[in-house]
Amino acid sequence: MKHLNRQLQRYGGVFNEEQLHVVAPTKQQGLWLAWSYLHIELTTTVVSFVSVNFTMAGWLRGTVKEVVSGDTVVVCGAVKSGPPPEKRLTLSSVIAPKLAKRDGSTKDEPFAWASREFLRQKIIGQQVVFKTDYVVEQIGNREFGSIFLEKENVACSLVAAGLAKVRASGTQQSPYIESLRKAEEHAQLAGLGLWTKDADALANSVRSVPFDGSFSASAFLQAAGGKGTVITGVVEAVANGGMLRITTLPDYQQAIVVSECRVSYDHCTGMCECNRSQVSHASTLRQAVPVALCGELCQGMLLMMQVLCGVQAPSMGRKVAPATASESEATPSPAMPSAASIAGSSNAEPFAREAKQLTEARALNREVRLVLEGVDKYENLFATVYVPPMPTPAGTANGASAGPEGSHVNGSNGAAHSQDSLAELLVKVGYAKCVEWSLGLMTSGSNRLRDLEKAAKAERRGMWTNWVPPVTNQNKLSDTFHGKVVEVVSGDCLVIKDMTSGVERRVQLSSLRAPRMGTRERGPDPWATDAKEFLRKKLIGREVDVKMEYTRKVPITGPDAGPGNEERLLSFGNVELAADSKGGEEAQNVAEMVVARGFANVIKHRMDEERSSVYEKLVECEELAKNAKRGVFSAKEPAANRMNDVSAPGNAQKQVPSSSQCST
Repeated sequence: MKHLNRQLQRYGGVFNEEQLHVVAPTKQQGLWLAWSYLHIELTTTVVSFVSVNFTMAGWLRGTVKEVVSGDTVVVCGAVKSGPPPEKRLTLSSVIAPKLAKRDGSTKDEPFAWASREFLRQKIIGQQVVFKTDYVVEQIGNREFGSIFLEKENVACSLVAAGLAKVRASGTQQSPYIESLRKAEEHAQLAGLGLWTKDADALANSVRSVPFDGSFSASAFLQAAGGKGTVITGVVEAVANGGMLRITTLPDYQQAIVVSECRVSYDHCTGMCECNRSQVSHASTLRQAVPVALCGELCQGMLLMMQVLCGVQAPSMGRKVAPATASESEATPSPAMPSAASIAGSSNAEPFAREAKQLTEARALNREVRLVLEGVDKYENLFATVYVPPMPTPAGTANGASAGPEGSHVNGSNGAAHSQDSLAELLVKVGYAKCVEWSLGLMTSGSNRLRDLEKAAKAERRGMWTNWVPPVTNQNKLSDTFHGKVVEVVSGDCLVIKDMTSGVERRVQLSSLRAPRMGTRERGPDPWATDAKEFLRKKLIGREVDVKMEYTRKVPITGPDAGPGNEERLLSFGNVELAADSKGGEEAQNVAEMVVARGFANVIKHRMDEERSSVYEKLVECEELAKNAKRGVFSAKEPAANRMNDVSAPGNAQKQVPSSSQCST
């Protein structure tokens, strides 16, 4: 009864259990003027709730994968592996308003978008019971049927909200045609949706969808608020595991949004259904560079292509060449092929189908969060996509989770948790790999992706099944210690005394390369002395916390080199300067201080190399130093360092008077 009341309240009505009727509001001239009492027999239907024996032949269970429009959905079954079977089903005896075509040739009918959104929010990702009522051969063997969410007839709910009409004629009808007609009468009396008398409401329910091929990623990013801005949207389609078409809300401009993932131009046009001449980045599309994809403008919303930042999913391959005219006439194709048939007819890369299936199960038709990351030199816009968590067992029909079996890789235990990064979900199971250059654009989370990829490689998941670890001169470290800085060797090297063992350890700052100090054969590099002096003044005699991270073998060069190919083992770590309670100083990261002052460069690691645990922060500090033109990033030469050489006996005697004067 409580569930029924919530559904009826959505339409403005209240169910009265004692009187066994529905109290529904009637709308006239935009104002609620009166209440009309409509008696409904509970034995047959109460708006959209009926008593149905689902154990009879013909009824099937499945999960709603996609809501195409207000009256058409795609339902998929559950399988242990591989693409699940799919069925495209149109609601029997119901006509929903038609959405505009993406090429702009047609416009939205009134309440078309509201109808689709009503159905999407109600059943996407939910387990439903459905049955095919009849098939119409004249329109490509389209299947019409009934869908129930628990005991709720979805078609009746849609009609009762005024977002669809009952088909007046036709030789084949829904088994629940009488319930549909009663629901339509209620919507008409209440003036809901399509039955409203308010001209302004009808006009506002239509989206304007002009098409314009021009788009500036930089202008869009700036208008949205810059790097790190969070926007929301609905995923409309999935091209592969890492490429999505998204409608953002609420924007009023056209967008072309791309990222690292390289997809064939034919695959793009097949998904977007656009004319090649309308894409502003046509030259980019034909090259082996990040692919520009077309988007469209909708009133109050922005339709765009989005590829996950920082990762690359396997490609589904180029579209299969269409059949000739004679072949297509001889063998008519269905209106919408299943995912299995599409996957089987394309030259997809290994695990491309599994990656797409996972993305569809978690993102398709869901409301997602997008974190805008930046724009590259090709005017391509990058973003990170966060998807909602999997439904808890209590939130789905019959306690079954939505999506194909095994699609949830984040370990949901039924408790509420925050949104998941789609890139992390793919990388965790080996359905995508990290891409270093686009990881650098991410506001946060790049280290997390690297760690997940390492774990997937170690456990041979997905695309890493046959992965062989490369030969490397690095080894990971994990020990930590508290010590005191006793020597500053250079801008990236310290000698620290372990306070527990008393052993002095030489520590290189992780992921940094400072200018080299001088040797007997050559002088110091520019800014080398400044970097060393900066650290000496900051650290000498101070206590620090050290976390060792990795080691690396380097060949010994110069006068210390031996006859053979001798190597030196360098230990790299992350050094934190302890807080000074007396001086009021907070704890600081030594590497971040050096980079922010422009006294060191951040190393561009290969994907298989270890790196600093604060690598993202180091990259940010380096960007700040570059913009401020500090230290090694400055166009000016450093000031000359004047030093008194007292190593020779004659020079030492000359400095005695001044040294004695200073000591007094």
